Amino acid sequence: MPISRDEFDASEASETEYSTAEAIIKHLADHDDLAFTRQEIADAIDRNPNTVSTNLSRLKNRGFVEHRGNYWALTEDEEKLEELAEKVGTLQSAKAGFDDETPFIEDEEEAEEWADAAAEYPEGQNTEQSAASAREYPDDGSNRSNTGRT
Repeated sequence: MPISRDEFDASEASETEYSTAEAIIKHLADHDDLAFTRQEIADAIDRNPNTVSTNLSRLKNRGFVEHRGNYWALTEDEEKLEELAEKVGTLQSAKAGFDDETPFIEDEEEAEEWADAAAEYPEGQNTEQSAASAREYPDDGSNRSNTGRT
């Protein structure tokens, strides 16, 4: 059912946008004494039931929700709830956003911590070798094998 542009603009400004997984967790946490069907969750968070199903399966695989029959509920596992709370807190911190005044790295110590956490190259390979390899084998399509397609 379509809505007016005024309703659209008003809803965009007033509602917090959650990912489907976040919306599921929020709904289940708000009603932690109940279990819901996939359709009930989809209706409550206004999402496609197939998308909800995919997210419920992923959340179950991570141990954050439990599934019995047609019903889903937030886990009662204290360790998983603590892990979930940490993840949600991290997401909320990230979503708080950065303004142009806030640098990502504030000092030399923090820069070193980021550098220490950076991905390491396989033994014997370094950034100079990677750069040389990129020059030797440019991704311009000239090195693609002939697949017989025209």
